[in-house]
Amino acid sequence: TLITTIQALDKDASPRFRQLTYSFDATASPDVMTKFTLKPNGELWTTKPLDREEEKQYRIPIQVTDGVAEHERMTIYWITVQDLNDVPPELDAALGVYEVQLP
Repeated sequence: TLITTIQALDKDASPRFRQLTYSFDATASPDVMTKFTLKPNGELWTTKPLDREEEKQYRIPIQVTDGVAEHERMTIYWITVQDLNDVPPELDAALGVYEVQLP
């Protein structure tokens, strides 16, 4: 699933250095590397369904470069997983009588 397209702005005068490439930063966790993919054009995709019970939030370190090493920049994206399939617990009446005492 496409999450977002990351966009940076480079105001270089030379068109050669205005073409930006996006990648995961070296600090990206193995979990991020297996559950997400980042295309060079900035599209951030999931590679499999995410489950809030497994992980509520992901830290995605993104690096952008214009091809010159000293012009690389890094930022952090936080992906928060919503719990869309959460079902509240139900009591099974067949198991017996439930008793609650309150003061």
